[in-house]
Amino acid sequence: MTEDRDYGLIIGIAHYPHLKRLEGPIGDARHFASWLKEAGKVPEENVKLIESIPDSNGLPILTAVENALDDIIRRAEEHPGAGRRLYVYFAGHGCAKELEHVALLMANAKEGHFNRAALDATQYRKAMALRAFPEQLYLFDCCRFSDPAVQGQGPNWDPDTNSKRLPGLVQIVMYAAGFKERAWERRLHYDERRGIFTVALMEGLLGAASRKGIITSDRLASYVQRRVEDLARQEKLEEDQNCDFSAHGSSRPLTLATDVPAWERRVAVTLPRETKQLFVTDENNSRVVVKSVQPGTIDIVLNLPLGWYTISAGSDVSATTSRTVELLPGKNDGVYPVDLREGAA
Repeated sequence: MTEDRDYGLIIGIAHYPHLKRLEGPIGDARHFASWLKEAGKVPEENVKLIESIPDSNGLPILTAVENALDDIIRRAEEHPGAGRRLYVYFAGHGCAKELEHVALLMANAKEGHFNRAALDATQYRKAMALRAFPEQLYLFDCCRFSDPAVQGQGPNWDPDTNSKRLPGLVQIVMYAAGFKERAWERRLHYDERRGIFTVALMEGLLGAASRKGIITSDRLASYVQRRVEDLARQEKLEEDQNCDFSAHGSSRPLTLATDVPAWERRVAVTLPRETKQLFVTDENNSRVVVKSVQPGTIDIVLNLPLGWYTISAGSDVSATTSRTVELLPGKNDGVYPVDLREGAA
């Protein structure tokens, strides 16, 4: 199995003795670790989960992350062709110096001394372009508010000047926040406080980003970006919430999971009386529904996977009417109404 050659480094830091304590990172990290071992099919022994410890006076520190990554790389490089994919997930405090940078703050971080306790994830990503894994996925659920003074610490290994970037390398990066923006955590599921980004991420991985049973990195990124904005609006956050996505190396999407049933919404379409055909086109401009309509039919219910759609009604005597809809999880999974009659909002 190719998944036997996959590895995961998951970090959740909630307990910061010198900074504001967070509530979501431990649970969020565990949710992602569980998905990685179950649907992601990564062997349990290949998954390193690092969590902050209450009353530990600032653990974990950088050394714990460095040691875990060193062990992952060593195991992957011990056997030729052993490494296929690396997942890196972080939830905690963070900041950014520039557009494609993020510094991940360890538990011992304190104001005025961030550099000593920050991991420069961008330097690590660039260095990992030469190491072990041709497929790499980085997921950062942390703020990226601007701090020009903080670069963070890069890799602790000596650079190999003879190394070249891995052939066919794919590096995908998803940030919970754009540059200079903050990430947010809220109580979205009963009393469990979660990072908004990770809620959207896990929804996507569990089926909201599935098409024909397959979850790919591009579909996941598209879903998470739209869902984070949707959740931020629902929570009436003080400012707009956007997540950021970038890809480096090859542009090919990665298949993250298979045999995952797609989440669907029931869509109630109200038609003009003269409608003879109903069309549904997805965000890739592919027709996913072509349905003949019996004379006099004015209401049709469809089950559609979450996503963007253009729903159109056509006849021989009038122009086609269309509505573009964005299907996301709804409150109590209620029916989504679409009215195609002339003059309908």
